[in-house]
Amino acid sequence: MFHEFGHALHSMFSEVEYPSLGGNIPRDFVEFPSQFNEHWRDDPNVFARYARHYKTGAPMPPDLVARLRNAATFNQGYALTEYLAAAELDMRWHILPADAPLQAPDAFEKSRSR
Repeated sequence: MFHEFGHALHSMFSEVEYPSLGGNIPRDFVEFPSQFNEHWRDDPNVFARYARHYKTGAPMPPDLVARLRNAATFNQGYALTEYLAAAELDMRWHILPADAPLQAPDAFEKSRSR
């Protein structure tokens, strides 16, 4: 909801002659209002207003809020390591000289792993 509302704000405030989805601007800027807006969902004052039981209207219990916040960082160590390994492999592909023989991707990856 917060992310998509950021897209809506971006569209409402854009001034273009021929409107289109995203306004034909660079992707990172199209995503800025949406991703900026997403951060409001975790603000305690905002969260308390919408994180309520659908029948009773009771606020989400504090222990469940804490579990949700803790889940946001679950497995991030693995995700970072996987990202760095992929980045290193990508760099190894890009530093091959132009006259290097064609490489078999699986063999190349295995030969470069440590």
